[in-house]
Amino acid sequence: MVHTGVSPDFHGENPLTTALNAIPLAILVVDSTLKIRWVNTTGETLFGRQGKVLIGQSIKPVQGGLWTWSEGLNFDEAIGTLLPGGDPICGEEQHVTIHLDGKKTEHHIRINASPIEFASDRMILMALENITLLKALEKRNTETERLSHTIQMARGTAHELNQPLSVLIGNVDLLRKHHEVDGSFRNRIDKIFVRLE
Repeated sequence: MVHTGVSPDFHGENPLTTALNAIPLAILVVDSTLKIRWVNTTGETLFGRQGKVLIGQSIKPVQGGLWTWSEGLNFDEAIGTLLPGGDPICGEEQHVTIHLDGKKTEHHIRINASPIEFASDRMILMALENITLLKALEKRNTETERLSHTIQMARGTAHELNQPLSVLIGNVDLLRKHHEVDGSFRNRIDKIFVRLE
């Protein structure tokens, strides 16, 4: 747990606020009721809302709320266990649906969270990294690898089919060149040879 003598009033300009706003991660400070007490500018961008709208919102998934956590651990319960002295959450990936102006935006985020103490208030410092683009690139890479494996299998299959066909073409060609083959049989052999080439 991090102990600090800084007042829990994050709304003024002070070195801590300036430093947290400079971090390229969404930083949230959540109180013991799991309500947001402070959010940095990157957090405002991630959630598509100004801090004054986010302050007081619960991180619990609520029907019709600002966002919905899905996939992964039951996140609000895991955050709640941090306050009585639980282990920090490091690198937990969550899928988040953010509801804004009647539209839903899907994001993948990586979460780190740790309890902190301001004077007598126990809170949670959360760092959220938007990894949506990274997940899209990973998916695309997986699809590319699958396509590459499919192409390699097709090449192998073509090679395996090509060998017996080459033998068959060679034998039909030998039959065509043989002088003792009569007319009707020769016509059939010529048709087979044309189709095999």
